[in-house]
Amino acid sequence: MADEYKALTYINLPFLDGDGRLYRPGQTISLADIEESVEAASAALGPDHETISAADQIAEMIQYGTLSEDMDAPLNAAHLPPQPGSQSIETLIAEAKALAADYESRGEPVPPEVAALAEATAVDASDAGTGGTT
Repeated sequence: MADEYKALTYINLPFLDGDGRLYRPGQTISLADIEESVEAASAALGPDHETISAADQIAEMIQYGTLSEDMDAPLNAAHLPPQPGSQSIETLIAEAKALAADYESRGEPVPPEVAALAEATAVDASDAGTGGTT
């Protein structure tokens, strides 16, 4: 086992520091922190539960792409920052609306995929899940 690992996605080691210890993608996690978390989890579960090992936890996180021994390993694609100038949902919808209008102005049928996207609305996530028509 290595002395340090790279988080490839968000990892929260429960049972440490009360609510756990959050590691962001790209941060280093020491073997000692993982072992401490496993020991605390085993103590919290008590003797009636299956023994947890740090080696098993590490192997599982590596298997599922959460953790790596390779400090140069790429982050999980979901956690890569967007490239400047990359297309957003809003720009994609705006382009579809313009393309649909162009088809219509020429009297041509709008392809169904373009029409569906042109009718879409970008969702504003700032309503914090209030529901209703917000």
